[in-house]
Amino acid sequence: MHGSLLVLSLVLAAALSLCTCESPRVTNTSGISLPATLPIDKDAFNRMETFSHEWRQFQAFVHNHGKKYSSLKEEEDRFQVFKENLKTIERLNADEKGTAFYGVNDMADWSKEEFLAKRANLKPIDPAVLNNITKKVNLSADGDDATIAIPADFDWVSSLSVTPVKDQKSCGANWAFAVVGNIENVAAIKSGALRDLSVQQIIDCANQTVCGPGNLITGYQTALTTGLVLESDYPFVGNDSACKFSPKEVCHH
Repeated sequence: MHGSLLVLSLVLAAALSLCTCESPRVTNTSGISLPATLPIDKDAFNRMETFSHEWRQFQAFVHNHGKKYSSLKEEEDRFQVFKENLKTIERLNADEKGTAFYGVNDMADWSKEEFLAKRANLKPIDPAVLNNITKKVNLSADGDDATIAIPADFDWVSSLSVTPVKDQKSCGANWAFAVVGNIENVAAIKSGALRDLSVQQIIDCANQTVCGPGNLITGYQTALTTGLVLESDYPFVGNDSACKFSPKEVCHH
């Protein structure tokens, strides 16, 4: 038995010495001898490089936006969504004609369904509410539209009639942001003074689902009834809050 093992060892040693002569080898820190060159699957290598780049982007995203996941599975699921959104960003930028740039923001780990649930949840307007609206706007009240020279383009932002972009975070009250934004714009055009008005006031006081589905008409009716206070007096918190409206603070009615 011992003799057989000795013969086998000598055969293996001879084979290894032949391999050493035919192919240079390197030794790693563990002492295991490895070939200096190995066959490489280029497709697999490229996939690995892509994964590594996407993972680094994801980790930077998590750090920059303070993301916290409850488990490794949630982190993996969010990473998969993030990768799909990266593809969408790349496609949109490739198709872009020079008017916009698409990139990673705090929603880059949201699925399309999650985005629609949080950011696109307007309620249908009750027909009874529409029937109660009797005031009509005369579009030609400021002059005959046939005699007004209309510019080829007009930038409301540069005319200082639009407040900075507001971040509704994970609060789904986009209807309230739309209401307040329109009122800010109209008030600025009429008065020449641009004021940042409170969205949280509309969210809290319109008797709709807080940070959930709502409709524009109810939001406008609330603003007409109470007036609006400044954002600095009634700041946005993006969650459930009791109505704290004070008539003394109204700056626009």
